[in-house]
Amino acid sequence: VAFGYASDDKSTPQNISARKIEITDFLRSYFQSKTVQELRQEKKIKIEIRNKMNDNILTKTKIKDVLFTKYEIIEP
Repeated sequence: VAFGYASDDKSTPQNISARKIEITDFLRSYFQSKTVQELRQEKKIKIEIRNKMNDNILTKTKIKDVLFTKYEIIEP
């Protein structure tokens, strides 16, 4: 997962780095809670992650986009 923010924004990348463990745990829990059907809605997933990140994790800064460098759904 990659996060998009304004190119002149110096504090957001620092905030993301400082909260790396919290972000990783959030993403792991988030994806575990979703069904295969829900995961097929990639655009909705990106919006939900962005909103949850901005509302619950990044309190002083905000991300604009969520981008997936790889997005695979593996069905059991």
